[in-house]
Amino acid sequence: KKLTFLRDKYDVDNLGLRIEGNIWDLDFQLLNSQNQVVARIQKELFHLTSTYTVTVYENSYADLAISLCVAIDYVEMLENSSK
Repeated sequence: KKLTFLRDKYDVDNLGLRIEGNIWDLDFQLLNSQNQVVARIQKELFHLTSTYTVTVYENSYADLAISLCVAIDYVEMLENSSK
């Protein structure tokens, strides 16, 4: 995870993918090595549990997009519990 101006960036090693999102972690994009958006992950507000909308633009990335959504949510949960 890298903190940049106004948004967090996550690099996914060995997959040639990058995840970008805003600083509040409410909206993520999964980009391939050509900087094309292959999936968008948006966190919905006003739910008792973490709820996301996942839009996949390339079917070959569907499983990966769901897995990354779960992983990012887990990292955020760990960071919030340590505060």
